[in-house]
Formats: sequence, C-alpha cells, structure tokens
Amino acid sequence: GKRAGGQINIVTSSGSNQLHGSAFEYLRNSALDARNFFDQTTGAPPFKRNQFGGSLGGPLKKDKMFLFGTYEGFQERLSRSSASVVPGACARQGLFPNAAGVCAPVDGLKPAMLKYANAFWPAPSTPDRPDGTAIAYSNPPQTIGESLGLARFDYVISSKDSFYANLTVDNGLRINPWGGGGGGAPNFKSVSDNISKTLSLKETHVFSSSLVNIATLGYAGGYATLVNAPAVPMPADVVFLEGGNPGTIVIGGGISAAAPSAVAGIPAWVRMPRLSIRLHQRQALLEHGRLAFEDATEPGWSGIVISGKRRLSDHIGISPGSAEQRYSDAERACAGLPLDGRRLVYPG
Repeated sequence: GKRAGGQINIVTSSGSNQLHGSAFEYLRNSALDARNFFDQTTGAPPFKRNQFGGSLGGPLKKDKMFLFGTYEGFQERLSRSSASVVPGACARQGLFPNAAGVCAPVDGLKPAMLKYANAFWPAPSTPDRPDGTAIAYSNPPQTIGESLGLARFDYVISSKDSFYANLTVDNGLRINPWGGGGGGAPNFKSVSDNISKTLSLKETHVFSSSLVNIATLGYAGGYATLVNAPAVPMPADVVFLEGGNPGTIVIGGGISAAAPSAVAGIPAWVRMPRLSIRLHQRQALLEHGRLAFEDATEPGWSGIVISGKRRLSDHIGISPGSAEQRYSDAERACAGLPLDGRRLVYPG
C-alpha cells in the first residue's frame, strides 16, 4: 500500500462462456417486534428492511470477451421513539409558572420569540413542569439506503496479452431524526449522502515463459455530504442567517449540565470530496516456475479535490453559515434574553 499496513487482495468474479445469474431478496419488519418503554404507539413502531440484488455474467465474444455485473440494494425504515424536553404549553403563549404554580405573563415578553417556541419544537405530550418545559414523545423514521453496483470486463487479446476493467459504484444515504442527536430536536433531521467510485484497469503481457509485465491503473473518488435541515415545514422568518438553515436554540443546560434543557436546530452542511489515482507497473522474472526477481514502480497522486483544485491531507468543510442562541430557562427565552448576552455565529 501507499502507507505501512495490511495488504489486502480482493478478487472479483468474471464472466465465462456460459450465461449465469442469480437473484435474492431478504425482508425484515416489525411484525414480531414488541414495544419498548418509550414507545407511545399502540403497537411496535413501524420497521421495514429490504435487502435485494442479483448478478449476471456471460460472454460477449466466445473465448475472448466476458462481462460480469452485480447489484445489491439495502433499504431500511425504522421509527425510533424518544422523549424530548420542549417548551410547555404555557411558554408557547408567553406565560411562565409563578411561585404558586399558576401560569402568568412573562415580564418583558417579546411576542416575536413565541414563533420559535412553536416552530422549533413539536407540541408537548405531557403537562407543563415547574420550569416551563414539558415532554414530547415522538417516533420519526430513520431512513437508510445503500446501492452497490459492480461491473467487470475481461478481454483475452492474444495468447500473450490480456486486459480487464473493473468498476464499482457505491451510493449511501442516511437520514437521522432529531438532527442526528439523541432526541433533543424532533423537528430537525440530519441527512448524510456518501458516493464512492473505483475503477481499475489491468494489462498483462507475457514476454516469455520466464518474464511477465503487469501494468495496473487505479482510480478512487467520491464525496460525503452532511446536511442538517428541518424535518417539518418552517416559517421563513425563523432563519437566523439569510441563506442558511434555522439556527440552534438551547433552553437550559447552557452552563449547568444538570438543568433540564430543550435543544432545537443545527448548523448547516459539510461536504468532503476525495480523489486518488494510482499507477502500478510490475515485472516478474521466473526461473523453473518460481519467482526469481520482481521490480515494481508506483507513481501516482492522491488528495482532496474541490472545484477542480487539489488539496492534500485535510478535509474541507463548506457551510453557508448558522447561528446559535442559548437561554438559561424558558422564561428568559420568552423575554428574548440570551444567556450572558451571547449569540454564537458560525460563518460559511
């Protein structure tokens, strides 16, 4: 390899003079599942997983050209239950429990703050607690999709030359509820999209019964995109920074981690492309059927490509920007008084 480590050889199937193929399908669902402690549904939350695919190989020209291809797909929809801390019914109206436990108007209420309480969090499922928060139960779906395709072409040029090309494409999509967190932001989601492609070309030439030359060209490329976005429709006027996603609001837990907290919103998105090209040439000298000498050269380059420009040894994050506001409790959030007057902005 390019660096110290294990050497791994992977051999792919090739076509033959006969046409052969296969197909498969595997299904798993929630028919035999049981509800867990947090499930508020009548039965087990919906769950469905499909794994399917097939392969096909055969001759393009008998004894000379062969083609083999395979595809595998994976689709999963899993509803995940969670209990999230959200602003209570009173806080959504600009009210806060007083010492007697009665909801009263918040001193210095800013009505413009109420739109955030109603847009960033789902409606509460429980009565209000003394701190102005409540619990919302939800079970949004987690979506996973994977598609893997492989194609191999073999060509016997002559008794001394042979060639093969191998192409692999893998595309994965994952949508996590709650903005990728553990249940703090039910109205948000995290979308991760990964694409990778590999191409290898190999030409083998036999000079004699004791000398063989093998030339290999390899390409590997792809990118990963992480997008944090609302999972439900959001009013345009709740976006902190124009052109970006809604920012992050944290109520409670900003300084004291033991305090109940309600978190909603997330930063924007990150994209990390990668490209690698390797050329490998090897000559082998055989004596009496055993390897006597081998010489190899491996020029090549690898790195990260963004807009046609190559950058080495780092991952590049690109974000149109996002912002975060923290409040010590629901009452100060209704009054529009951030914790310590802080407003954190993450520019793109």
